[in-house]
Amino acid sequence: MSWLTPIAQAWLVAVMTGIGLPLGALAILMIHKLTGGLWGEEARPALERIAGTLPLLLLCGLPLLAAIPLLLPFVAQPAAELPARVAAKLGYLQPPWIIVRTLVVAGAWLLVWRTHYRSRRAAVLGLIAYMLGLLVFTTDWMQALDPSYYSTIYPVIVAGAQILGAFALTILLIPVDVKGDFGKLLLAALLSWAYFAAMQWLISWMGDLPDEAEWYLRRLNGAWPALLILMVVLFAVVPFFALLPASVRTTLPKLRLVAGLVLAGYVAESLWRMGPAHG
Repeated sequence: MSWLTPIAQAWLVAVMTGIGLPLGALAILMIHKLTGGLWGEEARPALERIAGTLPLLLLCGLPLLAAIPLLLPFVAQPAAELPARVAAKLGYLQPPWIIVRTLVVAGAWLLVWRTHYRSRRAAVLGLIAYMLGLLVFTTDWMQALDPSYYSTIYPVIVAGAQILGAFALTILLIPVDVKGDFGKLLLAALLSWAYFAAMQWLISWMGDLPDEAEWYLRRLNGAWPALLILMVVLFAVVPFFALLPASVRTTLPKLRLVAGLVLAGYVAESLWRMGPAHG
């Protein structure tokens, strides 16, 4: 293994974690364009500031295009030496095709970032582009790290985490005199992500799927269970119970404390989801 491999692996996790926040903010902006509401008008400046970091973070991801052989070493192996499920993916996961797909998705997301505010139609098309792009992006840069694993709900879990993390960061940036019910919205985003993550685990467990089970087992070895506990505590359990009292949901200083925990949980969730794939 090259000495550059751990650097590339760490950079990948950092970039993917960072990109998730502007993408989540962009999704929230488009949802508000369709639904309306005072909360969105109050949060718009903060959301646009977060979404505005998307070009820079995509630029930070460019070195990863050259590191694909380090991140996905199996693509250079003969198909006969790989499990059948992995060998079947070799054609799709060749570095030139990953680079092409990544550049197309990045271009589509930048176009959405520039045009999402123009109309409700632009918001609808933008949300479609966001999710379709996330389907391709998570397959190439996240699920491919565990080549035997594949889940159709994985992009939805990632989208839920991105929106939850971005909304938590937004709460930390909004002015103190806002009137919108940000506490209830944060709770709704939290429950959505928790539902998606729990359903993925339940389906894998009930289906008795070896490759999917291996994905979880890899994340229950070594020190990773400690990070899992931290993620569950910060990203789900503590914020859920903290947001039940109306006095917390409607008091911005208290709500910001909860949002800070959620944002820390977002980082822990990204690290737990992608880190163990590197061994």
